[in-house]
Amino acid sequence: MSRDMRATARFARCIWELCKSGITRLSDIYRVMTFGVQNDKEFAVSGSQWRNYVTSKRIENPILDKNVIVEIIEEGHLAKLRPERRFDQTLYFTISSASFIK
Repeated sequence: MSRDMRATARFARCIWELCKSGITRLSDIYRVMTFGVQNDKEFAVSGSQWRNYVTSKRIENPILDKNVIVEIIEEGHLAKLRPERRFDQTLYFTISSASFIK
């Protein structure tokens, strides 16, 4: 089963669960619907396509300054970030390299 088909099946299950009970438990859906393969990546695009997303004006000039990250992440939670994950890695290294962190 392709990645797209797995994502579609999980999405359909989420909608079904939501209609049935009003609650969607994503962790249960992902645990049960592994389809025997790695299930942590549902969306991937090639570098040439990805460039269209990461070169937008919003990405190049974000609304929020990086200093605001320390106001958003509560004290002690920086240690819980997992730098092997891309989003966590972005936060981790942005905060770690900033001069305002002691």
